Amino acid sequence: MAETYKVGTVRLGSEGTDVLLVQTILKGRGFKGADGKPLDLDKQAGPNTMFAIKSYIEDRAKHGADLGGTDAWGPKCWADQGLPKA
Repeated sequence: MAETYKVGTVRLGSEGTDVLLVQTILKGRGFKGADGKPLDLDKQAGPNTMFAIKSYIEDRAKHGADLGGTDAWGPKCWADQGLPKA
């Protein structure tokens, strides 16, 4: 039986594949870091990645989506992408 990759919550300081996936999603949708530059796909959830996460969640809230607080990319954000919850 094939295993399914379970995504986790991405917070400031998170590292790894989940961060890379979030960075790829955000970069592909045109969200930038606090420095105004496209996100680096570095697997590190630093200030630029967190700024882009906050921007994404706030943008989606303007369109009626409740993705939770703006300090992490959690289960509601993953579900918003059509991915299984963490």
